[in-house]
Amino acid sequence: MPPFSIFTRRLRASSMTTAINAFAPRTLRSALAAFLLAITISAFYGFQYKYRASTEDSFHYDLGFSAAFLLILVFLTCNLLTARTDPVRLRTLHGWLGFALMASSFTLTLFFQSKFLALAPWYTVAVVITLVGLHVHYKWLGRGSTYFFGVIGLVFLVVYVATTETWQRGDMLLVIEAAGKEFLSGGQPYRTYPEVYGLLAGKQPFEVLDVDAFARSYRGATVPMQYLPGIWLAYVPAVALGVDLRVLNVTFAVCIALVFERLLRFDQNRPVVLSLTFYPVILSPSVLGTLSALHVLHYWLLLLLTMLNVQARRYGLAAVLLGLSLATRQGALFVLPPLLAYLSLHLKWKEMVRYGLIALGVYLMVTVPFALWSGQGFLFWKHMYFDLTSLSEQVYQADRQIGMTSLLARAGLSESAALIQTAILLAAAAYVVVRRKNSLSWVLQAIGLTYIWAIFVNPYAVRYEYYPGLLLFVSGVAMALGDSPSSTETVGRNIRATAASS
Repeated sequence: MPPFSIFTRRLRASSMTTAINAFAPRTLRSALAAFLLAITISAFYGFQYKYRASTEDSFHYDLGFSAAFLLILVFLTCNLLTARTDPVRLRTLHGWLGFALMASSFTLTLFFQSKFLALAPWYTVAVVITLVGLHVHYKWLGRGSTYFFGVIGLVFLVVYVATTETWQRGDMLLVIEAAGKEFLSGGQPYRTYPEVYGLLAGKQPFEVLDVDAFARSYRGATVPMQYLPGIWLAYVPAVALGVDLRVLNVTFAVCIALVFERLLRFDQNRPVVLSLTFYPVILSPSVLGTLSALHVLHYWLLLLLTMLNVQARRYGLAAVLLGLSLATRQGALFVLPPLLAYLSLHLKWKEMVRYGLIALGVYLMVTVPFALWSGQGFLFWKHMYFDLTSLSEQVYQADRQIGMTSLLARAGLSESAALIQTAILLAAAAYVVVRRKNSLSWVLQAIGLTYIWAIFVNPYAVRYEYYPGLLLFVSGVAMALGDSPSSTETVGRNIRATAASS
């Protein structure tokens, strides 16, 4: 027997390892590590402007957080590749752990968003919410505290939208609103929008002396709109009705939560499982604190619904949703190889071709009209896919992000990013095929990690690029944890009944 195998067998057999596996089996460790990924991203963006001055400091700051992120990502990957199918027995203590993760995540959000809390200091709000959450959890266990933090997150989001303005969190929704108005008036939406950046210049807390120079500091002021049609078309109804686009973001966020609460299929302990997986991520500062300003929430929803329809074997509807995903965000390319590998094990080739043509047809129906209208032809796709984010040919925003961009640039290997991404995608697809006996929960984790790896080496790797992969990953972890043979709620009630009778 190889020495490494002997070592791993002895390690598994040790009493310490047995104890660790009893309380924190591999799937639960994956949930905790996913929480750490979200917190690492949040801390990186939360502290970046405060602790970075010179270019060299910026590089070391990026490198330090990227190294921490990489270590967690490597752990998650190794944990998944060595995962067993042993049942996960969730206990009452795990419910308390879920409460601690949600409370910690939301407390950090209050800390990093403290400047928007005008009514009370952030720590006062954090203490009050934590104490109320403790009471709710003690009285109703995981079901109570999970719903409590879900409602608190929604209230935070609504208050945030009501007390801030769209321009305060960047140009994304402003450009989308301008493109929607242009489209509704019969204009060609794929143009530059200098008026948006003129508006931003006038809204600054300081006087902007050179508006043109200020506008040129934004890439979008000199380059035609860079969003695929699926991104901004989703907001056109709201633009037509004159509704604040952030209201639609709140609606998308609620729909994502409902996917996990109602549509994600597993048997037991849903509140506790979600308190360990979904809510610690969604309540984190870099998600909850930016949800109102993002423009990609419906893309996250499309990916989740695609996977749920694959699970339900509604492959036609899944193909339609996948086509819409591809027409909405470039990162959907990273889902394709492992997903197609999984489907190749369950479908005949004729079925694969049929559903593939459906997805391609939907994608072309959405994108071709605008490619022709813009007058760019093939350059429309080249710009949207190969010059911007996915499988990029050039470095885009090499600093202020977690990833390998800065390191590759220092090493003169910027152009190798596309090769590394291709290798990651092919390796993931090959492993799914070789492993063969894959549950969908395992495949969702594999797809999510593949997505995160691809973004990690992507030239464009801002915070919200990671979250589609992270949500797919935690949905797979939730499904695996949710197949637990024991009920946390039942165990908790039995313990209390025994204590009361004695």
